Amino acid sequence: MDPVRAHERRRHLVSGAATSVDIPVSDDEALLELAPNVLLTDPAACQAHLDSLGRLVAASTCFRLETGRDLERIPDLVRELVITVG
Repeated sequence: MDPVRAHERRRHLVSGAATSVDIPVSDDEALLELAPNVLLTDPAACQAHLDSLGRLVAASTCFRLETGRDLERIPDLVRELVITVG
């Protein structure tokens, strides 16, 4: 999988933990995270947009980033994930 397809859709959560972690999520869960952004768009384009996101999610590995207090570690965490998944 190339780095573009390994791109993660992320919901940024500040977990309060010391360290940040990536947590795998299902396609359905990832699509639910993305849907609110679509619902604010033009109703006529909404279904086409959701269909496109559904195809993207199905073709990708999805993760949630739970952000800890180690913000400086996040770029390395993402890089490691892209290398591992990609």
